[in-house]
Amino acid sequence: PPPPHPHPSPPRRSSDLAELLIGHSFGSIDGNTYTGSLEAFQKKYEEGIRIFEVDFATAADGDIVLRHDWDADLQEGISSENIPTSEEFKKILINGKYTPLTFIDLLRLMEEFPDIWIVTDSKAIEEDEVRTEFEEMVSEAQESEMLDVLDRFIIQIYNEKMYDTVKEVYPFSEYIFTLYMRWGGELDEFENICRWCVVHNVKNITMWNFLYNERIKMMAQKYNIDIYVHTENNPLAGKNYLMNGVRGLYTDDLTEDMLNEYSDLVKAIFFSEKNYNAKDYVYEGLSWIEGDFSWTNGNEVGFWIPIEENDNLRVEMIIGGIYGGAQRYNVVQDNIIVAEGELIAEGTISFTAVVRDGLCIFQIELPDAISPNEWDGGEDMRCLALQLKQVLLYRIS
Repeated sequence: PPPPHPHPSPPRRSSDLAELLIGHSFGSIDGNTYTGSLEAFQKKYEEGIRIFEVDFATAADGDIVLRHDWDADLQEGISSENIPTSEEFKKILINGKYTPLTFIDLLRLMEEFPDIWIVTDSKAIEEDEVRTEFEEMVSEAQESEMLDVLDRFIIQIYNEKMYDTVKEVYPFSEYIFTLYMRWGGELDEFENICRWCVVHNVKNITMWNFLYNERIKMMAQKYNIDIYVHTENNPLAGKNYLMNGVRGLYTDDLTEDMLNEYSDLVKAIFFSEKNYNAKDYVYEGLSWIEGDFSWTNGNEVGFWIPIEENDNLRVEMIIGGIYGGAQRYNVVQDNIIVAEGELIAEGTISFTAVVRDGLCIFQIELPDAISPNEWDGGEDMRCLALQLKQVLLYRIS
């Protein structure tokens, strides 16, 4: 590899919505993910994506190619037991119809499209493997006279040691610390990682979407760290993350137009396994997660929701079902009933809520909540009424 040389810090990427989306393995095409193909890149570029996460693997001849892993069923005859050379790799279409790319092909694309950035997803973990793979990348870029393109690489590191190893190979401009191998959601350990990032001038962290919450948001803001989450393909959830402290989303499918459909959204609360964040906003009356919903538990559910703007909001509670024959409800705010009714199946509870001093506080009274033990002699002693799926808060236009 060439000796280190100074690089100016790249400008911070635009905060335009399209720039907040990162194409996961370029993004999906025809419902297929992880192709890393030319066609996937072309499709997502046309949709406005300008930052792409790319998977790298080492071919049998030592060249770097764009491939998630050799065991993925993408190209006929290729597996971890039969790793091809880069030339052989190029000859076998992905899923029988998409164009595979080598690292050199990627560099040429970056020369052709000077407005794109690449987030690296190396599968190398051990120090020697990391060093060998990045030395090969730099060597191929240098031999192809495209070394300057590396200034638009954002190096995804899995641990602190990987950062040191990569820095010894080449002075890449920007890094992102991805935590899925390193961290399981503990707040104290997240703060330790933030402190390390500050010391080493790493401005970006990415994590599983379901680990992001209000405490993580506040800790990241304390240390001026940008948070990215992966992999998010639900436009409602994606919009909610972006409005609530997340810098960007790794995604297979999302586009700017999809997110703009929720332009009036202020907050989304999820009660399903995928994007669960209800514990940050519900202070009483909620049972555990059961697939795509959570049961209410008791005769009252209390909501305490931080909202930056003190405007009245339209609230929509998406109910997946009820327990028992029917469930009456009262929505109470400031000791005043603002909505009431009865549900006999799934439905929506809608009302207008007031925000005061940065908080939207209300309660749902459920006088008919009943336990399975009392209803039909079951062993479950919870006091059930509604299956909560989502609570959505919108600006009133």
